[in-house]
Amino acid sequence: MSDATLSNSWDAALTPMLHQAPRDRWASSVATVAVVVHLLSAVTLVGWNDYIVPYYKKLFEDFGFEISQVTVFLIYQSDRVVIYWYALVPTLVAGLACDFLTTRWIAKQIGLRWACLGVACIAVVLLADVVVGKIVVDQEIIRLLVHIAHHVRPPKG
Repeated sequence: MSDATLSNSWDAALTPMLHQAPRDRWASSVATVAVVVHLLSAVTLVGWNDYIVPYYKKLFEDFGFEISQVTVFLIYQSDRVVIYWYALVPTLVAGLACDFLTTRWIAKQIGLRWACLGVACIAVVLLADVVVGKIVVDQEIIRLLVHIAHHVRPPKG
């Protein structure tokens, strides 16, 4: 194959790609990043509900401590994750597939900035449950420690 033929074939292959709008070139990459970010956020959320919250639940039960309604809801939510763990994988796969397709569509139709903003908003919503849950549990731990401090008196002597 001559150099001229090779050059023409490269030009024919690269010309459509070079004339694409940046949003069309980057749409699939942004969608892939969205899937990775949301997968890591979901794994963090499941880890929180599956491992951390049950530990605190046992701690509160061992002390017989009455907890607030917000903490009761947090533990209820965690119990649902533990009980229905088998439904997480197909739900996660379907959600991430929809996430990829939706983010790619938004990137192509509306723009890369809006697609990135959507990715960030969804990640914040997923991780907000963990952050708020941690704050709620920490407040309950402080209440538990204050309760123990008031009811356990040091020996006199």
